[in-house]
Amino acid sequence: MFWKVYFYSYAALSLLGAYGYANQYLTLLNILGIFLTLFIGMGVYSIAFSHHFFSKQVWALLFYFVMVILGLEVIYYLTGLDALSNFLISHYIIGIADWAITSIVLLPALIALWILGNKIPQKAKKK
Repeated sequence: MFWKVYFYSYAALSLLGAYGYANQYLTLLNILGIFLTLFIGMGVYSIAFSHHFFSKQVWALLFYFVMVILGLEVIYYLTGLDALSNFLISHYIIGIADWAITSIVLLPALIALWILGNKIPQKAKKK
């Protein structure tokens, strides 16, 4: 039940976030963020409704990719390294408080990706 409520909440927040991109010039980072949001949403949907879209390896790769991006954002916010600002930081994330709230809301989605990447039972081949 938690995963279904979280999926609908995640979908609603993602749609509200997409509204922020309306009538804006999209950068490469924004497009990457949109695709990551869609794939993460598919992962949460997979956990909530037991409908698996990809293999364990794809989900594990996506989980590690998201973790690297979040790690680079942490480095940026802790050090203020300007080299990362043009590559990583979206125009909508204002400060550490916004990033922290986003991370807390994203935590169950990361758990869902980890579960999909590590715990999906292999289906038996049909004879």
